[in-house]
Amino acid sequence: MGWIIDLLSLTKAALIALAKRGPSGLLLVLALALAASMLSWIALIRSTLLWNKRFAATARRHPLCAFPALSILLVLPLFVGSSCMHPIVHRKIVKWARELLADPRWQEAAFNRACEAVRAGRLEPFSPPPEARFLPLTTTAA
Repeated sequence: MGWIIDLLSLTKAALIALAKRGPSGLLLVLALALAASMLSWIALIRSTLLWNKRFAATARRHPLCAFPALSILLVLPLFVGSSCMHPIVHRKIVKWARELLADPRWQEAAFNRACEAVRAGRLEPFSPPPEARFLPLTTTAA
């Protein structure tokens, strides 16, 4: 469920970045996204008639058509606005890195993986016991 919220926040950021460039571009992108989503909905409803002549577009079938249409409506501005997304993505990555580096569980896991990699590859001539909280790195391979 978190990926949906991340997608929505990136789409919002793309729309804001497009709005800063000019309102006409934003309106054009929104109109294009709306038209593409409506066309996909209509195409999904009509395409079933190609192989099922008794098909009726009942209320039960509309959510199946709505999901791809909503996906297009949300993702199309993200793709169009991707040209101005570099600063936004950079800020998100820096925020994610800060949160990750502040997490002690991640630090412990990363240190343990590094110790195991050095020990398994025999990259160091001297390997301290696992209780020691340091890892000597004297060779270039390590």
